[in-house]
Amino acid sequence: IRPWKTTWLIEAKVIHTWKPSNLGFGETLEIILADKKGIKVHATCRKNYLKSLGDKCIVGEWKTIENFQVSEPGKQFRPTKLMYKISFINQTVIKPNDFQNNDMFLALAEFDFVLSGSLETEFLIDIVGQAIDVGELRILHSNGKKLRKIEFTLRNVSDVCIQCCLWGKIADEMENHREEAQFGVVVCLIRFAKIGSFRAKYESPKTSAAWKEYEDKTIAEILRCTQVQKCKVVAIIYAIDTDYAWYYFGCDASEAKFILLDWVAMPVIGVEDPALLPECIKEIVGKTFRYGITFDKGGDTKFKVLKVWSVYNTLMVDSQSETMSGKGTTAISGSEVF
Repeated sequence: IRPWKTTWLIEAKVIHTWKPSNLGFGETLEIILADKKGIKVHATCRKNYLKSLGDKCIVGEWKTIENFQVSEPGKQFRPTKLMYKISFINQTVIKPNDFQNNDMFLALAEFDFVLSGSLETEFLIDIVGQAIDVGELRILHSNGKKLRKIEFTLRNVSDVCIQCCLWGKIADEMENHREEAQFGVVVCLIRFAKIGSFRAKYESPKTSAAWKEYEDKTIAEILRCTQVQKCKVVAIIYAIDTDYAWYYFGCDASEAKFILLDWVAMPVIGVEDPALLPECIKEIVGKTFRYGITFDKGGDTKFKVLKVWSVYNTLMVDSQSETMSGKGTTAISGSEVF
């Protein structure tokens, strides 16, 4: 397709639609179309044609579209790399097409490319990964409007992580899966996402992969160790002491106290005030987590807790955490409250 005429005909599948808040140009329906080869084009249906043409653009259906205007796309938030976009006009005709194909025409971005900054940020991307560390839904106020926002981490199979932020209705959808993401596995596909900077850093896959070489031990075995080493411990939460924000863990016939403070405790309990424990928090009693720890010196009960995983091997916390001994074995993880 080229700009020099309007009598074009294309066969395409409706991949995605949305209505932006575009006060300068009035209400529009934005549409992403893909042809049989998977080449995508951005289409715009203005307010005058929303009923006659926009209502026919149903996601997942193939259409034959005739007679439309071709022009250059905008410079920001470009959903495709095609050098043109199309706009419906009074002469545009949209008909059903008999072609059937369930292809989603994904173009998944590699995590490393996104994090390296090598991708052009004006283009929107598709990305998929496991949602972990899902935060609480936040309500922000801007220009007299309430904006809903949620932040979380997207993790790929190589354990590379990208920080994500969702807004509006999509944030509400992620909020519905927040508890499931803490104690289970939630795979998230984000289509046409905007690449931007974020305040957090990501973990190198080499750091996480290094833990695979260390043994899993019980608490009883750790207490008997006499040499400096790293290991992993799988333990069950059996009680919560809200007086001192101590979280008790048991393993086999032995037990230890682990203190998780401030943001380090958030992936486990999900609330900031340990005295306010709703039912969903009390339900973590009996849950199992895996801890990556290191010994400061052999035969001591002073440890450093470096990582916390769920039983699904989901990375939840990565912190250079200082530990102290009390009665039995105490591990203090993370924040700089001291």
